[in-house]
Amino acid sequence: MVNKKKKLKDLVFRILMYEPTTKVKLAKLVLFADIEHYRKTGQSITGLHYIRLPKGPLVFFFDDILEEGQKEGLWEKIVGNIPIREEMKIKPQFTYRIKPSSKIEAIKQIRLSQEELQTVEHIMEEYGKQTGTKLSILAHKLPAWKYSSPGEPMHIAELSIEDEDRYFAFIDIIEELDEEDDHYLAEEVSRLIPGIKK
Repeated sequence: MVNKKKKLKDLVFRILMYEPTTKVKLAKLVLFADIEHYRKTGQSITGLHYIRLPKGPLVFFFDDILEEGQKEGLWEKIVGNIPIREEMKIKPQFTYRIKPSSKIEAIKQIRLSQEELQTVEHIMEEYGKQTGTKLSILAHKLPAWKYSSPGEPMHIAELSIEDEDRYFAFIDIIEELDEEDDHYLAEEVSRLIPGIKK
């Protein structure tokens, strides 16, 4: 069985190999990598659920993985301050970067498949130059985020749906399932809705 937290850690490390990244942006790059990979293959890279937060969906265990990676010496957290004009105050901003000493050894231990590595490469080409704020705005356009409640868990199948009509069709089917049916059945049902998977 694949260790999902390990896959998330590998994904975070691979993203950080490109450049130091703020926490918000890093969370969104993980999200978009998972979404793109699911659309291409029907499988999530992390295999984890997401939770609805004000800045967009956040993968489960994200903060735990960031802390673990620091303790293991894979990356370091740099704390800076940014002015928030709307709130008229300064807030801390966390940026993560790979520790040079960890790079060679950690690369050997990354367990992402070639297909998953290609997904990360494509996501970095597509979104790597965007700010965390712009990526949050994109995440807010996902129907699963727009029409869910704060703190609600979300499966990658629903996050991968861009079209609102297809999203509501998906939700209608899911609501008809028995409570005993698990998320794997929901994932299979999602494949019946055209346009989720390319």
